[in-house]
Amino acid sequence: MDDGVRALMVANGVRIAKLRELRNQSPEELAYKAGITEHYLGLIERGERDPPLSALAAIAQGLGVALVDLVSPEADHFTQSTLDFLVLLRAAREPIRTGVLLVLQRGGGGVAQTQAP
Repeated sequence: MDDGVRALMVANGVRIAKLRELRNQSPEELAYKAGITEHYLGLIERGERDPPLSALAAIAQGLGVALVDLVSPEADHFTQSTLDFLVLLRAAREPIRTGVLLVLQRGGGGVAQTQAP
């Protein structure tokens, strides 16, 4: 197996385990939600298996995050607050979601300008 593929498998596994722990989910609970065995989840979390996209999508759904958030290297820096924010943002209606994303893209400067002195 190519070293780059192996490194990606390990990174994804660590990311899945970290997100699961931040969500206070047991391996058993996440495996159940994802429709996979706890043994298979353990293999994925240890980087010993390269799961198909369908399994990664099921794991992401079980964690309550988007698939892109699960496999993105940026997910390595997620905290519980970030995960909670992402869940709330995804649940928000489109105009609100777009507005929040615009503020974040501008560095949040618009928020400070609208506050009363």
